Amino acid sequence: MVQKEIELLLGETASGKTELLKERSKKEKFVVFNCDSRQIYRYLDIGTAKPEKDFLERVPHYFVDIVEYNQNFSAGDFLRKFREYIENEDGKIILSVGTPFYLNSLLYGLDDIPEVSIETKKKVENILKDKGIFYLYDLLMKVDPRRAEELNRNDKQRILRSLEVYFETKKPISSFFKKRKTVDFKIKKVEYIFRDKEQLKLRISKRVDGMVSKGLIEEVEKVISIYGETIFYEKPVIGYFETLEYIKGLITKEKMKEKIVKNTLLLVKRQRTFFKKILKDLKDVNFI
Repeated sequence: MVQKEIELLLGETASGKTELLKERSKKEKFVVFNCDSRQIYRYLDIGTAKPEKDFLERVPHYFVDIVEYNQNFSAGDFLRKFREYIENEDGKIILSVGTPFYLNSLLYGLDDIPEVSIETKKKVENILKDKGIFYLYDLLMKVDPRRAEELNRNDKQRILRSLEVYFETKKPISSFFKKRKTVDFKIKKVEYIFRDKEQLKLRISKRVDGMVSKGLIEEVEKVISIYGETIFYEKPVIGYFETLEYIKGLITKEKMKEKIVKNTLLLVKRQRTFFKKILKDLKDVNFI
C-alpha cells in the first residue's frame, strides 16, 4: 500500500487554525482530519467553536459530530477511526490538531495500561464521594505529577482512571506510557501557529463574547434537555460547565464569561506544554 502523506497544522485553542484553513480552501483542495476532543460531540457546536456548516459542507472534515455527548470516545477510538478514514482517503490531508494527546497516540501508539479490579474502582469512587474531585486531583499531583499536569482539575474520568491504576499497581499511570508508532503515514509538512499569551487572551475573550451572542446559553439549555444537566458534571467541557452555573443562578453572566476565559487559558497552557514535547521529535517545523 502506498504510504499516505499528511500535513500537520498545530495550534492551541483560539490560535486560528480554522481561519487559516478557510483561507487556504479558497486556493486549494484538501480534507481535514479534525484532531479535537470536544468537536467530536454532536450538539456541542457554539461552545467548542466548531467550524460553520457551510465550511464543513465545502471542505470535508473527519472527526466532527461523530458521537453523542453521553458516549465515551477514547484516544484508542480516535486511533482506530483514523486508520479507517486514512485508508479510504486519497485527497490531500491536513491534520488540524488542537488536542495534542490524540496526535501523540498517532505518533507513538497507545499505552498498555493494566486492568483495574472492581474493588479498586469502588475505592477511588468512595474517595470521590467523601472528599471530591479536587482532593483526588491534588492526590494525583503527589503520586503522578506528570499525568496531573496534563489534566484539568475537573477531568473526573481521567483523574479517576489515573488513580485507579496507581492504587491497583502502586505505579503511576504515566510509567506505562510508551512511545511506539502504530499508524503508517508520512508527515509532509508541519506548521505551528504560535501566539503569545496576551494575544491568545484577547482572542479568547473575543471568542467567548461571540459565543454568548451566538446563543451559547441556549445551546447549553438544549444539551440539558437531551442529556440532563448531570452530563456536565460527568464530562465537564470548558464553556458548558460555567454556563450551567449561570443557568442555575450560581454566577452572573459576566462572571460566567470570566471563568470561561480563565479556564480556557489554563487549557491553553496545558496544550502548549504538550505541544512542546511533541515538537522536539518533529522535523522542520514552520512557526506561523
